[in-house]
Amino acid sequence: MVKLENILKKRVLILDGATGTNLLDKGLAPGESPSILNIRNPKAVYSLHEQYIKVGAHAILTNTFTANPANIPMSKLNSVIFAGVKIAKRAAKKRAFVFGDIGPLGELIKPYGEVSFEEAHRTFFNICRSMYKAGIRVFWLETFTSIIEAKAAFLAARNFSEDVFVCLSLQDNSRTFMGETPESIAV
Repeated sequence: MVKLENILKKRVLILDGATGTNLLDKGLAPGESPSILNIRNPKAVYSLHEQYIKVGAHAILTNTFTANPANIPMSKLNSVIFAGVKIAKRAAKKRAFVFGDIGPLGELIKPYGEVSFEEAHRTFFNICRSMYKAGIRVFWLETFTSIIEAKAAFLAARNFSEDVFVCLSLQDNSRTFMGETPESIAV
């Protein structure tokens, strides 16, 4: 497969999206972590990846957005991550890139919450390490609402790859939930 860097210089990259929403139609219970389907119903996850590739996605995200200790018991977390990577790679079959999808932890970072930056970084590091061991070389950090948490995830992912994408969610006022502007995020 052509290097990602070369493709990004030539064209826009089309990704998949709304994985969790689409998995509701494939057996995911409301409020349940979509990542758990990697081990409970891998055929559903594979089928969704296949559909995205068939309609033109150049890259698919592993079904691991919610794969963290707040949503998945530690005893199953590595299995869920490894299964998510395996399913995506099998579906991609060199037709699409596979990015390791990582979402927020669902906890505010100090001083706004109880989780320290170091704890968040350690959690993200462990998630990234599992993904890397499973074969992920590009990390997609998405839907972060705090630059502090996004930084913890970014620094963790950079231990394993130079290819790290970070996406933050903005509210109607063009700021993150924590009040950060796009300009401050860029800095």
